[in-house]
Amino acid sequence: MLRGIRAAGIAAPRLGMRGCSAGPTTPKPTWKVATWKFATQKFAVAVGTLTVAAVALKFQYEQMKLQHEQSHGYIIGRAADKILGPFVAQSDKLGYHIVKRPDHEKVKARLMGGADGRTTVIAGQFQVGKTLAVENALRGVKGVLHVTIHAPDWQSLLYKQVGLDDYGMFLEALQEAKKRLGYPPILYLDVPRFSTANMSAVSTFCKELVTDKGAARGVVVASQLTVALGFDAGGKERQYNMWLSPMTKEEAREFFLNNFPEVQKGDVERIIQDVGTNTGVLKHVAENITGDKAMSIDEALQ
Repeated sequence: MLRGIRAAGIAAPRLGMRGCSAGPTTPKPTWKVATWKFATQKFAVAVGTLTVAAVALKFQYEQMKLQHEQSHGYIIGRAADKILGPFVAQSDKLGYHIVKRPDHEKVKARLMGGADGRTTVIAGQFQVGKTLAVENALRGVKGVLHVTIHAPDWQSLLYKQVGLDDYGMFLEALQEAKKRLGYPPILYLDVPRFSTANMSAVSTFCKELVTDKGAARGVVVASQLTVALGFDAGGKERQYNMWLSPMTKEEAREFFLNNFPEVQKGDVERIIQDVGTNTGVLKHVAENITGDKAMSIDEALQ
């Protein structure tokens, strides 16, 4: 058939798809693309601006915080917080049984009584238990600041203990603590046997803070009689002296029974007979008998 058509001179239709058009092509919306790019750029700028602002605010906050922490009021308040912490007795850390003694009750009554502007000076034989009596009285009490006076620089060490630098700021911190408590906090000054501190300086310190300013109550533990005699705040109107006696024999037996039960009763009686009832001496002998390198009682008593 195709041959006939061609023979007649008629052009045959092309059956392939070549050259055929699928119709008009829809142009892309270039304005939408441009808008999207602009919005994205604008969003990125906004995010960047917010980030810079956040960094600036954080820096400003840190600067304000630093200024606050360096401010006088903040430093005094933080020192008062430290003064107001509950007192932890050394005997609690060691786990010793405390013998209840009348002298201990007298010390507690004195320290827990109202402030009368007088520093309490506790004296007695070396190792008789003065520190134990005071710590037993102050156990768990809020507003007790303790310092051991070893050397002439004890005041600066006391100030640094609560984050301060000088006497004036320390006085303010005591007054702030007093305001919060409703009564003066306690300055507990422990003067060991071989302290090189000037007792006149200790006396003046207590006189000013306890008697003159009324910012604190004071207690001084004098390791030996010479230390106690060296303290002079200005007579009976400014200091109250207490003498702590050794344990009775019955109290010494209780001390052994509860703290060193492995020591035989017969040995306890012999120890008491030979060395007396001084708490420190009894403890020393008992530890020599019961320690890792246990001695015989004869060796311990030599």
